[in-house]
Amino acid sequence: MRFSKSSKRLSKSAIIGIVLTAVAVALVGGTLAYLITGTDSITNTFAPSKVQCEVTETWSNNEKSDIKVRNIGEVDAFFRVKLVPYWVDAEGKHIGIDSWDIPPLTLGNDWELGNDGFYYYKKSVAPNGSTAMALFTDSITLSPQTDEKGDVIRQSLDVFAEAIQSSPNEAVADSWTNDKCTVSASNGTLTLTAKTN
Repeated sequence: MRFSKSSKRLSKSAIIGIVLTAVAVALVGGTLAYLITGTDSITNTFAPSKVQCEVTETWSNNEKSDIKVRNIGEVDAFFRVKLVPYWVDAEGKHIGIDSWDIPPLTLGNDWELGNDGFYYYKKSVAPNGSTAMALFTDSITLSPQTDEKGDVIRQSLDVFAEAIQSSPNEAVADSWTNDKCTVSASNGTLTLTAKTN
């Protein structure tokens, strides 16, 4: 039996078809492999805004006055202040006797004393801004005394301030509400509500 030449070999068009199919499969496979393993990842970088404040005050002749808080952060913020009275000796070292009571003082506009012992400034302050009014309208006199041993001691008062972003409103409530008062914010204004036990 004799076979013709055309039956033993693939035709040229069949070979071209096989080659083109192989090339197409290789291109698609290579492209998919590149896309899956060869693309660079994208890193999203988020930079949080800074919320910072500083206390400014005037100190003259044993009197502390014009206590304000300045926003040195990057976003609008609310402030609260804690006053910590204590005694120091002649060298300015802390001494271990009971703290002294802060005398009754008149609060400046937009300041409110919360049941938790913090003084809250009720208006939001823009970056580089300051509280419009001082904490108190009067000054605090820090008088020297003599202790039971005859040593001179004097009153000292530290003013600590905290800042929190004014937006979103929930940030204030979540961070500053405590077992003595509820602190809420709306439209750039703080509201304090005493809690009853």
